[in-house]
Amino acid sequence: MKKRILISVLLLALLFGILFGGIFLLRKNANEKEKIKSEEQTVELEKKTEEKKEQRKMDFVNVNLLESYFSAEEIKSMEQQAEKLLKQDELFASVTTLTCTDAIYETQNQIRFYFTLDDGSILFASYKKEDNSFFFWTEKKEDSEQAIAEWFKQKEADTKAVDTSSWEESQDLPIEWNEKGQENIPVVLSGKENLQGKILEEDLNYLETKLQKFLEENNELRRELSIPADKIIQTDQEITFEADFITPRIDKKQLQVTYHIKEKSFGFMIQ
Repeated sequence: MKKRILISVLLLALLFGILFGGIFLLRKNANEKEKIKSEEQTVELEKKTEEKKEQRKMDFVNVNLLESYFSAEEIKSMEQQAEKLLKQDELFASVTTLTCTDAIYETQNQIRFYFTLDDGSILFASYKKEDNSFFFWTEKKEDSEQAIAEWFKQKEADTKAVDTSSWEESQDLPIEWNEKGQENIPVVLSGKENLQGKILEEDLNYLETKLQKFLEENNELRRELSIPADKIIQTDQEITFEADFITPRIDKKQLQVTYHIKEKSFGFMIQ
């Protein structure tokens, strides 16, 4: 009798063990399935969020202001690079519109400009001429006013004309204006065909010689010039035109030429 009771107790204990073990395994499997489902949902949500970011198109406004500095291909490349940069930063996740300002300036080595963003922040840009590349940096809304003030201060420093009073008195060019210290540099003139039919051929043939003499007398070593067709003005008495230095002067001055029709003579002035 005792043996039967003992066996019954063992069987019941075994049965309860199996039952509780089964319940535990079922709960564990259910929890693991729920965990996997939750992870899959998280991954899917992150994927959809990333897809939305990629699909979100940013609008660039007033980029026509850059057309005098860059080709259409360069502007498009700049837009793509700027958009990619902003989309990678959560701080600018809400940005949809970038407006180019007219505060654009060019130096010998770079072209600088900036965009205002619709969230109040700023995207600054610099184009490096040496390697034909764009460089960007951003400023948050709360720092934008100070950043713009500093940007204009840098613009003023970059574009400030050189004080020429000392070299004008001594008739010497500042060192940075010299072209490798060469002497007797011949004039290379492009756009001369724009003057054909307006100035007598025999006078036009001596234009480079007269230009070289004038430039030598004024210690100007830049000898590559271009005559734009849209800067030629003709009257009954004279023809005036501009000859632009291919290597720009720091003070941005160009060569102004006047051909006196009656006298058949040229007059030159750098201004």
